[in-house]
Amino acid sequence: MQLAWVTANFEERVAKAPLVLSDFWPHGEISRSYGVFNEERGMSIRSLFVIDTDGTIIHSEESTQRGVLPDIEAAVELVADLD
Repeated sequence: MQLAWVTANFEERVAKAPLVLSDFWPHGEISRSYGVFNEERGMSIRSLFVIDTDGTIIHSEESTQRGVLPDIEAAVELVADLD
């Protein structure tokens, strides 16, 4: 997911490259704060959030189906429209 996001073609559509967060340590802290940590499995639900400069979540999407990523292109378009 992160690779797909950071390799998306932002240069042509978005003025600034986005920040990509990882949730390595402390284990699950970020995903818990966003409500997407699966305690039973001990891992995050594959999720995508677009957060504006004021810290407001303007888009969120979760994928609970194995092998299915959230719609990265839709998020890229949303970010591009923010410029």
